Amino acid sequence: MSTVSWKPISCGCVHFQLSTSTGALLKIIGTKNPVVPSAKELMMRDSNPHTTGKCRCGQVQFEVTSEPLMTMACHCTGCQRMTASAFSLSALYPSNEFKVTLGEPVIGGLHGASRHYFCAHCMSWLFTRPEGMDEFVNVRTTMMDDAQFFSPFIETYTDEKLSWAATPAVHSFNKFPLPENFPALLSEFAQQNQ
Repeated sequence: MSTVSWKPISCGCVHFQLSTSTGALLKIIGTKNPVVPSAKELMMRDSNPHTTGKCRCGQVQFEVTSEPLMTMACHCTGCQRMTASAFSLSALYPSNEFKVTLGEPVIGGLHGASRHYFCAHCMSWLFTRPEGMDEFVNVRTTMMDDAQFFSPFIETYTDEKLSWAATPAVHSFNKFPLPENFPALLSEFAQQNQ
């Protein structure tokens, strides 16, 4: 049996690292919203999970071919400023299940170790490749063609959230969940779609 290790990292809205002792990626099923169909249910319309997305102007397009490992909202002030909103919404995917299908995104935001990718024309924040986590990509769910199906399961940095901002997230954390809590969170997230 593989063991799972977790490593907190800094902003980009993915604040943990998944790895197994065998080097295998975890296959975790998507989130389920009690009001609308889950991401898994939506993607199961076909025989394989598949969803697409694009920037506001459509010059950069992408696709993912797996269920998200987790969905989240981040209330940190960095995400507030990069989205010009109260929080950012994202879904974590294995990098090998994500690809840009049209256009060439550019690095924007902080230009640091975590790489935030944007459309060069409309400047939409599309996805993040977090520092030290090349095997994962954190996709902005509001850029998905079916964004309503990606309700956040967790929310982070609630100590920085705007007082009027609210999400339907099941779990809330002042900063990040403790690393030892991630296996249970991912398991609960997966159970919602069984």
